[in-house]
Formats: sequence, structure tokens, C-alpha cells
Amino acid sequence: MKNYNTYIKEQNESKECIINKIKIQIMEEHDCGWETFINNQEMGNCQGIVSGIMMMNIPGIENHFGEIEVLDAKDDEYEGKIMTHHWITYNGVVLEFSKGTLKDYVWWADEYSIKDDGEVDYSGEIKIK
Repeated sequence: MKNYNTYIKEQNESKECIINKIKIQIMEEHDCGWETFINNQEMGNCQGIVSGIMMMNIPGIENHFGEIEVLDAKDDEYEGKIMTHHWITYNGVVLEFSKGTLKDYVWWADEYSIKDDGEVDYSGEIKIK
């Protein structure tokens, strides 16, 4: 039987492999590097990005759509702004592959990371059947 630390390490390695697999697929499809992909994103591209990831059929990946709230805004007028957005989770953890679509509104700690650092509140999901 595995101990807890071994289990957690394996889960983290698995998550990193999934993230890298998605990034590689996206970069190949768009024929560019990761930073260029993020920099070229525009408002509204999140739906297509998420759809492309969902077509990869990766176990544990779920599609989400809903209202997000901007918590760390680039400009005071956007603080608390509610916007519609598409994102994914892996085993319940938000993975944000389309930060570039919100670049005019959100002050990202690291816009090239897919990690959720709390700049956006993703709790306003709209369930789609």
C-alpha cells in the first residue's frame, strides 16, 4: 500500500503531465510558442480554447462556463466586474489556459501560468445540460 506522500507526489506529477500534454497540443495546433499563444488571445477566444481541450478527451478534465468576478483588476473601473467566461478544471482544480482573453481586465500574477492565483472568482458557474 502506498503512503500518503507517495500518492500526493504521483498526483502532482500526473497533473503536470496533463498540463504539458495540453500545452504541447495547443502550441502544435497554433504553430507558436506558449507566450505567443497567450499574447495573441482575444476576448471571446476562451470558448474555442476550452472546446479544443475538451476534444482531447482527458479523464478528469471538466468544461465550465459561467460568470467570473474580477478580483485583481488592471484598472479600478474593472474591480468587481462580472464577465462570462469558459474555463476547465482537472480533478476540481481550475486550470486557466485562456488568461490572455482577459488581459485587458485582470492583473495576472503570471499571465503565462495556467494556475489560478486568486485574481478571478470562478464560483459563478452556470450548469449546462
